Amino acid sequence: MKILIIEPANATLPFAKENLSKITRPDTEITMQNISAVYPLHYTCQQYLGGKAGNACAEMIVRAEQDGYDGAIIACMADPGLEAARQAVDIPVLGVHETTCATAHMMGGKFSIVATGRYSVSAFANLVRKYGFASKLASIRHLGLEPGKIDTTYVSPEDIVNRTKEVARKCVDEDGADVIISGCTIHGAELFELSKADGPDSIGAPILDPVSVTLKMAEAMIDLGKKTGYPAVSRVGLYQKTPDEYFDTTRKWLSTHPSPEQHYYREPLKPKVHEDSSSNA
Repeated sequence: MKILIIEPANATLPFAKENLSKITRPDTEITMQNISAVYPLHYTCQQYLGGKAGNACAEMIVRAEQDGYDGAIIACMADPGLEAARQAVDIPVLGVHETTCATAHMMGGKFSIVATGRYSVSAFANLVRKYGFASKLASIRHLGLEPGKIDTTYVSPEDIVNRTKEVARKCVDEDGADVIISGCTIHGAELFELSKADGPDSIGAPILDPVSVTLKMAEAMIDLGKKTGYPAVSRVGLYQKTPDEYFDTTRKWLSTHPSPEQHYYREPLKPKVHEDSSSNA
């Protein structure tokens, strides 16, 4: 099976290919791509930025299905473009936030998320509520990092591992968490690689790497569809398929027109002057 893993940012995950190659099935082929060609940041938590990144992810997943991929993973805890992609394609599309929360729900009574900074706490809390896991959430704590300054340019992997474990212990001891979710795919990959000697539950509770968890779930979802005929999503409600007529018309238009974002870099809009028709009466 072929699985596309998208990093919705201008970089790729550290250690990811090495980590994931050790846990995939022998018949699983992984392709990892980022959206650096159309998106300049490693930051998606606010709605404006998440919308831009999400659109790029959805378009990449549409192409992946056309190229014969069996499934796709959006490797960012903001899950940008997840619903749009599911409405557009028939292959399984998994967001790491939703998938890892579902896994943590099965592993323990309560889970906590260790986010990168305060800026992502509200966004993650909204997603937890949206996905229906609010009653399972023990807490969301963060590492105190600034927006966009979460990779090895600004903080070492070793420092991230130590800081994450320190915060995670507070989630367990003070908040009652049974399971910890790494709130960043970059940091989850670093933890997965650098904590192998200590084991995944070295703080007394497992710390889940979202991408590793989601990859194994993607393999299972693909198998489920191929061997039972179950669809990737129900087409009854939330994930009704985008009508072919509108889907094809939109993509044809996009193929011959420049990006709509270019509109915002033209001359500033000038207010219209409305003549008062009654002034000459």
